[in-house]
Amino acid sequence: MNKVRVSQKLSLIGKTKKQIACVKGLGLRKINDHKIIDSTPENLGMINKVRHMLNIEEIKEKKEVKAKKEVKEKKEVKAKKEVKEKKEVKAKKEVKAKKEVKEKKNA
Repeated sequence: MNKVRVSQKLSLIGKTKKQIACVKGLGLRKINDHKIIDSTPENLGMINKVRHMLNIEEIKEKKEVKAKKEVKEKKEVKAKKEVKEKKEVKAKKEVKAKKEVKEKKNA
C-alpha cells in the first residue's frame, strides 16, 4: 500500500470545525508538523477537504525494500537456529563429561 507524507502549512485559526477535525484526524497538531499515513480512501478524503492547508508527498514502497526485509528475517531465523543447535551440542557434551567423571569415580 502506498503511503503519503502530509505536512501542515497553515494555521487552524478561523477554519471551520470540519476542517479542524480533518487536520486533527490526520494526526497533525501545529504548523510544519508532518505525518506519514496510509493512502486509504478515508485519509485521502480528509486530505482532499483541507488540501489548501497541507503539503502532500506520495511515498511509494519499493519491492526491493520488502525483499531485503524478508532476507534479513530469514537470516535472523537461521542464526537463532544455529545458536540453539550449538547450545544443544554443548549440553550433550556436558552430560557426557559428567557421565565419564562418574565412571572414573566408580572404577
